[in-house]
Order: sequence, then C-alpha cells, then structure tokens
Amino acid sequence: MRELKTEYLFDAHFTVSGTMLVGDGGWGMRFIGPVTGGTFEGPKIKGTAKSFGADWSLIRHDKVFEVDVRLALETDDGAFIHMYYGGILDFTEAQVTSLLNGEPAPLVARVHTTPRFETGHPKYLWLNRVVGVAIGEINSTVDPSTIDYSVYALR
Repeated sequence: MRELKTEYLFDAHFTVSGTMLVGDGGWGMRFIGPVTGGTFEGPKIKGTAKSFGADWSLIRHDKVFEVDVRLALETDDGAFIHMYYGGILDFTEAQVTSLLNGEPAPLVARVHTTPRFETGHPKYLWLNRVVGVAIGEINSTVDPSTIDYSVYALR
C-alpha cells in the first residue's frame, strides 16, 4: 500500500455573489456563481482572487452537488495564476431539495476539491506540477457569500 502525503500550500477565502440559475439542461440543475474576490495565503504564496471567474455548480439528478470553479489569482508580487478545481459540496439531500425548491435553508457543509494551477511566472512554475486536494467549508449562517478552503499539494 502506498501512503498519501501532502504539503500545505495555503488557506483561501473566496467570495461569490449574484448566483444565476441556468436550469436543467439534462444533467441536473446548473447554477453559475461569479467569484467576486477573496484572499489566499500560505508559506510560499500570498495574494488575492480577482473579481472574475465563477463556479459552474451542478445539482445532479441524484442530488449530488458538484462544483466546477475557474478563477484568477494574483500574488502579492504581481504574478497571475489560473486556478481551477472540481469537487463535491457535501449538502444533505434535504438541503439540496430546499435549494431546488427555492426555499431558504441554512447551508453548512464541507466541500472536497482537486485544485490545479497554471502560470507562466518563473517564481511560481512549480505550481504547474501540483495536483492538489482541498477541504473547504460553506456556512451561510455566518456569511452566505463566502467559502473557505485549506489547499494542499499531493506529494
């Protein structure tokens, strides 16, 4: 058996607002949530999330909530990085049903994702080789427009 090892990269705090309902195109109910900003910071990297990018979420017919996020990061020293990740937002079936019915519900859940990165900046080329794992949390009872992550590189 092989051991799974990780290296901590950074914590991130992203904001999303103005979510749009696309509807059911055959795979499930599609929502688009524009990423409006945020911050990230770790031992080797720090900066902000730019105010463009989005989460193209899908509530599948089996009531599993998939995330599909693409966004731009800018480091504190001026490098631009494309971050993209998919994963599962672990809402209960009752939470998903409330969302689909347009009912307000406290949404507190974990999200597990697999981040990847692209950059041409020489200082951060190491990110192009990273396959990441991240654990996040959404808590609409605290702030419905934010999601927080801890991001790790698989080693």
